[in-house]
Amino acid sequence: MNSIFDEIKSNNTIERYIEPFTGTANVLLHSDETDTEFINDNSSDLINLLRVIKHYPFDLKFELLKLDVSKATFNALKQKLILPFSLKSSRKAKIDRAVAFYFCRYTSVYGKGESYKKNMKQTSFFRKLDTISVISKRLENVTIKKNDALYFSKSLFNSEHQLIYIDAPYIKSEEHYKMNNKKNTAFSSHTALRNKVEKLRKNNICLISYRITASASMRKNGITDKSITKILDRLYCQRNYFYILKPLKATNGQVEILLSTHPFNGATPYTMPLS
Repeated sequence: MNSIFDEIKSNNTIERYIEPFTGTANVLLHSDETDTEFINDNSSDLINLLRVIKHYPFDLKFELLKLDVSKATFNALKQKLILPFSLKSSRKAKIDRAVAFYFCRYTSVYGKGESYKKNMKQTSFFRKLDTISVISKRLENVTIKKNDALYFSKSLFNSEHQLIYIDAPYIKSEEHYKMNNKKNTAFSSHTALRNKVEKLRKNNICLISYRITASASMRKNGITDKSITKILDRLYCQRNYFYILKPLKATNGQVEILLSTHPFNGATPYTMPLS
């Protein structure tokens, strides 16, 4: 991804880098700095963790080093995460919440925070904590927002020279992201996202990432790779977009599509359906 960002930055005037769906900020953390950077997510726990890493890295690491890496600790902290939480809480409450969220995400199967990962070693957990100070340094000049991504995107309309990376919710897996409370609105939600991109593309460059391989659980529900690509075709085909397909590491052959409002080296014009 960094090579694509570098090419876009070298061929265009880019003044701001923005992520409306930042998640764990993995893309930002592995990218070179831009003069002005904004990241956003609608998860209070994710945003709180990133802010605590940014502002209180030593406190976070100190508290995490006190923990016994075990299933019992995981279950106790998981229960704490069920309790209501506000980003306006006290400093101690923010750090305590970040400790629980970090521990449960890192020591769980697939990082989902749902079930404890067997054979988790204390030494490897403590070694991982050394990255907290590195991440804190990278976030030093980053503005961290908490908003619904589509609402957050409205604030970008009157700006230009922005590189906007959109790690979109997986098609047919939107319930994990709580995009809305209505039934059968997955397609309209992705349409709303595409429409935001259409308004932004005149003065900005947008990159949109989707996973196009159906997971095992999706296949059980009759969802296939073809049904996912059909939706992408309806959304983006023959609308002057470009794309590349990328195999995802450690995902047993799953594939990601990276769509772009502007051409870049190796990208294919999206003029023919993927399905």
